[in-house]
Parts: sequence; structure tokens; C-alpha cells
Amino acid sequence: IKDLLKELKNMKSFEISQRWTNYYGHIDFDKIINSNEDLLLKFSNQRENSIIKLISNKEYKTLLDIGANGGYFSVISGLVGLDTVAMDNDIGALEMLHNNLKKNKSLPIIPVVKSFTALNENELIRFKADVVLALGFIHHMRLVELLTWEDIAERLFNLTNHILIIEFKQDTGAR
Repeated sequence: IKDLLKELKNMKSFEISQRWTNYYGHIDFDKIINSNEDLLLKFSNQRENSIIKLISNKEYKTLLDIGANGGYFSVISGLVGLDTVAMDNDIGALEMLHNNLKKNKSLPIIPVVKSFTALNENELIRFKADVVLALGFIHHMRLVELLTWEDIAERLFNLTNHILIIEFKQDTGAR
């Protein structure tokens, strides 16, 4: 087992690239993760600061980031101290997150390759979290995957213990 673990540790990534893999390619994750600044000072954007304030409640322990892509908000969640699952069906984006996490092992983030549309009842229970982020994601489910509003709402409800933060982007190419 030790030899196998050593071999796995030394394996190079496959560098898979899909449609959204480089969505957060412009962000320096190492700088964000390793900065000694106060978390709210790292982000000048009102969107990020609003989310940080919402998820910083010490009552919350877990977060599910659906459509996590390269894990930008998963990293923010990990910095807040939440045990985080970064879920996306883009293998390349999650591989980028995995590679960033290998360099910065202190963050409690688990990347999971999974499609929201393929979640079964057992997985809805298994991935249920105190906080669920569905940012820049809902419009894909409605306009591209053609899920009904009722199906989207029911799945999100079944994944959420306390707080759900959603974002619907109207002006996108998703139509």
C-alpha cells in the first residue's frame, strides 16, 4: 500500500480541459489562500463579501458548492473554515482545484465530479450541507438542461440544511 500511495502521489495530472475549465484561470489561488490579510480584505467585490458574511456564521459547519468549477467560492468557504464539497461535472476544472489544494493542503475541501442532474435520492442525502451555493448555475439547469423550476427547487431544498445562496444570470449564452 505504501508503494501504491507513493506512486499515486507522484502521478502527473492528465490536464483535462472542458468547456468551463479555465473560467477562473485568471485568479491566483495561491495568493488568495496564502495571504495573511483579513478574509474580507482579500475580496473587493461586494458579491464575495456578501457571501463571506452569510457563510461565516459559526453555526454552519458544512458547505456544498454546486457548479463549483475551479473552486473559487469553495476556497472562500474553506478559508472561512467550513468543510466543503466542491461539486461540478467539469473534470478539468475540478482537476485545477485539486492541483491547487495539493499545494495548500490546509483547506477542508473535497472536489467531487458529479452532475446536479444525475443526483439520486441517496446522493441528495449524502451531499446535504448546512450551506449550499448554486452561483451562476441555475440558468444552466433551466435553460440548457431544461429542468423544471420545481425540480431545481426540490433538489436544492433536499440538499440544504440551513441556507441556500443562488444566483441566476439572465444575460448569458445559455439560451
